[in-house]
Amino acid sequence: MNYEYAMRADNVYVIDTMMFGFEHYMSAFLVKGRELALIDTGLPDQLEAVRAGIKKHGFSVQDLSYIFATHEHQDQPEMSPRC
Repeated sequence: MNYEYAMRADNVYVIDTMMFGFEHYMSAFLVKGRELALIDTGLPDQLEAVRAGIKKHGFSVQDLSYIFATHEHQDQPEMSPRC
């Protein structure tokens, strides 16, 4: 799939989270309806990429009404609980 095609489709906006420093490896999504939702957030070190993506699409973090995390990343060492 051509990534440029997926950058914005009606009310769904793609944010490249730059996971592991790679472009187009993992995405978060903004969905704009009556309110704005962020679908997935990436890993903690991707926070600035997500914030920049939100801004790039003309929104701010304060515009978010919902944040949905569809899954966790316990397979990532920095995310695993410490015993």
